[in-house]
Amino acid sequence: MQGETDWTGALSSIVKAQPNGVIIFAQAEQGSLMVKQIRSLGYKGYIYGCETFSSADMRNVAGSAADGIVFFAPHCVADSPEEANSDMERAFLQAYKDEYGVMPISDVAYRAFDATNIL
Repeated sequence: MQGETDWTGALSSIVKAQPNGVIIFAQAEQGSLMVKQIRSLGYKGYIYGCETFSSADMRNVAGSAADGIVFFAPHCVADSPEEANSDMERAFLQAYKDEYGVMPISDVAYRAFDATNIL
């Protein structure tokens, strides 16, 4: 739910059920807090997420609670053009940063780049 920051009740029920894995599909802002909270409740199992879990925000907010997370993404957003995996990605990231003054915050920018290059 938009604006929520405390999922202790729901997460406590999940931890009590002792699942092998938990899937969290949320934006990095909420997802990172969910990851921190479920780990603080003692959950040690697998956490699966979506492409937003590749963001620097996820790593910065969740900290070590994010260690071992598995996420599914066609693109992982690099923190800088230097971290790009190819010359094409590096050029795209540098152009994006030059135009907007920041790095992309999600993989949506990658998808748009791919879509325009298909045309």
